[in-house]
Amino acid sequence: MTNLTRAQQRIWYQDQLAGPTRASHVAVLLRLHGDLDEAALCRAFGDVTSRYDVLRSRYPAVGGHPYRDVMAPEDAPVVTLVDCAERELAAALDAAGRRPFDLTAAAPVRAVLFRIDPPRISADGPRAASPDRWALLLVAHRIVWDGAGLTALVGELGTAYAARRDGAAPVWPVVAAPPRRGGGTEETDGLRYWREELAALPVGLPLPYDRAHPPVASNRGESVPLDLCPVARERLAELVRTGRARPATIGHAALAALLTRLGAGTDIPIGTTVSDPAPARPFAAPATTVLLRVDTSGDPSFHDLLTRVRATELAAHAHRHAPLDRLVDRLGAGRLPHSPPPVQVMVVTAEAPVRLSLPNLEVRAQRLDPEVTDCDLTVVLTPADVGAGPAGRLRYATDVFDRATAASLADRLVGLLDAMAAEPDAGLGAVEVGTTGCGSPACRTLPGGTGIGVRG
Repeated sequence: MTNLTRAQQRIWYQDQLAGPTRASHVAVLLRLHGDLDEAALCRAFGDVTSRYDVLRSRYPAVGGHPYRDVMAPEDAPVVTLVDCAERELAAALDAAGRRPFDLTAAAPVRAVLFRIDPPRISADGPRAASPDRWALLLVAHRIVWDGAGLTALVGELGTAYAARRDGAAPVWPVVAAPPRRGGGTEETDGLRYWREELAALPVGLPLPYDRAHPPVASNRGESVPLDLCPVARERLAELVRTGRARPATIGHAALAALLTRLGAGTDIPIGTTVSDPAPARPFAAPATTVLLRVDTSGDPSFHDLLTRVRATELAAHAHRHAPLDRLVDRLGAGRLPHSPPPVQVMVVTAEAPVRLSLPNLEVRAQRLDPEVTDCDLTVVLTPADVGAGPAGRLRYATDVFDRATAASLADRLVGLLDAMAAEPDAGLGAVEVGTTGCGSPACRTLPGGTGIGVRG
């Protein structure tokens, strides 16, 4: 019997209270064309689930308290084989992706292999050739991992498949046990830091909502793109290449600057996620949410603001092992219906694209994660190699924002980044924030103007 992390407990209780939904799933689709060894693929999936007990765990409860129960390898999930016509594949994938997990009774991961347009075999004719097109759908519940874990699963599945196709068992590197944490001076110091850091936290950023929050959030989200001009992107990329900022630091600074210029004040709490990178143990619990309080007072320049944000990020990372989520939960304690969530805005990095190479197969990978959100606005940065500037999308909660409002905010954020990249030593007060041609009633709640730029 293993206890759940606080993040897992929150996910488990949400699942039990609201019921299982597709919003709790992460998924990837692998389109395969060529010579697939189905038996080798099925055995490879079994190799991976046998290696990691988290992939064959269920989450029952005793006295209302959930725990993790590891099933025997022979009870691990297996690959389901389905014959499917190409014209019916989209509907079949949707149905398989939506099928809920019973966290209390079954493992929160599944694999479905669709044989696309398999040859028909007549009773009196010769045996037809094997199909040469497949679609492998891998689905997992967020209680197991975030999207990074699914990427790791695909990679390890490829390693195991290559071995099984050659008639051998995969050879895995030795996995070191993670260090035990909890209690002691580290946790006490961490809690002390976060209590001081979150003291007198502003309650409710005045965002340009189109409507009040519902009593129960639907967590539905949609996104609009963040498209930087090539010149600004290159200028910001130079900051990354020279080590003066990370893409996430730029995202935090830009979002804080925008909210300050739109009247939200100079103490801007922005959520982000932190986790321990552990390449040897790729399947881990969901990352922890951290609140960064960005100080924009004193009309700092973009360079100065980046320095402030980076210092805040480093301090948060140093205290990442404290159970901060308990304090974040308390921020929402006693929250009235129709009020904002305790974390209203976030900056996160999207999961890296899934890549896989299999012998004698052409592979195309596609993420199928639904658009869900636990907060009102999220800047999702597209992962990039070192040397690339930030780009991505602005995800918004459809409960409280219309698309026109989100698009206007995205335009303003991009324009602000363009301006600050052009004049990084100019103070925030020198940056004009206005509309970018959107005349909808929702956008008129924002400060007026004709564009974003640096006053000469």
